[in-house]
Amino acid sequence: MSSVPLSPSQLSAPGTRIRPARPEDADAVIAIRNDAIRTSTALWIDTVPSEDAARAWAAEHVELGSMLVAELLDGGADPDGPADADLDSPGTDSADRTADHPEPATAPPGRVVGFASHAPLRPYDGYRWTAEDSVYLTADAQGRGLGRALLEALVPLAASQGAHSLIGMIEASNTASIALHESFGFTETGRIPQAGRKFDRWLDLVIMQRLL
Repeated sequence: MSSVPLSPSQLSAPGTRIRPARPEDADAVIAIRNDAIRTSTALWIDTVPSEDAARAWAAEHVELGSMLVAELLDGGADPDGPADADLDSPGTDSADRTADHPEPATAPPGRVVGFASHAPLRPYDGYRWTAEDSVYLTADAQGRGLGRALLEALVPLAASQGAHSLIGMIEASNTASIALHESFGFTETGRIPQAGRKFDRWLDLVIMQRLL
């Protein structure tokens, strides 16, 4: 699949840029994803994948051009930047995290602090035009508007790569992620009570969709 050029508005949020993922981003992207697995309800996975499996997952996204990253350029926070929810589609907010995080630190320039990707909703031929979105950030990158910038860039990317329908699968207590998707034209198409379980509690699933 080919990637779509990013417009100027999608190339940057304050002090950052959104760009296609490259092979050298794998370590940062895997670390972000593994942290979400360990500490949040963003991914309903109990065990962190092996290094080989994680690298194969990242490499496939790079090869397909289906992943974007948020790269910090100046290391500084933007006091006037938007304070929207920078959350993945399955989603987590601070209340969902099970490990304490230190106060946000200033990240060094050029560090990858988030990523967004799309992948087939299910591995069957009939679903080849339907993709699920994912957006993840490091804890210290939240509050910069990067979740919004990543999702803004991901929607046209998915469309350019053949997706007709983009799906967000969101843990129901994550109202911020639901609102973020709504702001990009996603509508709620269903809810599944107690669809999953993690951290010894049942999780409800909200399904959101945008036709591209």
